Amino acid sequence: HLVEPLQFLDTQPSATILTDRYTADNVAIATKDDVIFTEYTGHLLISDDEYADRFCASEMYSVQPPPIRTLIPVTELHLRVLRKQETEANYEAYVKRMEDHCTQVRRDTRAALEKYHVDYVLWNEKMRPDWRLSTRDLHKVSSGSGWSLWAVITR
Repeated sequence: HLVEPLQFLDTQPSATILTDRYTADNVAIATKDDVIFTEYTGHLLISDDEYADRFCASEMYSVQPPPIRTLIPVTELHLRVLRKQETEANYEAYVKRMEDHCTQVRRDTRAALEKYHVDYVLWNEKMRPDWRLSTRDLHKVSSGSGWSLWAVITR
C-alpha cells in the first residue's frame, strides 16, 4: 500500500522524511530520500542523546508512549543485565533518559521537525492508526489507501 507515496517521493527533489521506524526502511530502500530513524540508526556514529532524539521524533505523533524497551540497543542492554554484565540500575537509568528525551520532543514537535530539517511526514495509517498529526505544522499533500503524506509548513 506504500507504492504510491514512495513513487511520489521519488519524483520530488531529495527530501528528509519523518515516519515510523518500520515504514522508514521502505523509504530508505525505495527512494533517494533521507529518513530520521530506522532500526539501523544505532550503527551511525551519533551520541546516545541524538539516537534518543531521532527515535523520539519518529514516535512523536503517536498517542501511545513510545516503545522504548523494544529498541535494539535497549534490549541488548537488558541482555547484559541478565548476563550480569550490567546493573539493573544502569538499565533503568538508560530507559529513563530515553523517556525524558521523548517527553521533551513531544512537548515541542515543531522543534524536532526543524532540528532534522524534515520536509515531509509519511503517515502509514494502516500500521500507525494511533498517530495524531498537527495541522498547525503540516498540510496534507497526498493520500491513498492506508497512507497520507504531509508537507512541513515553513515559517
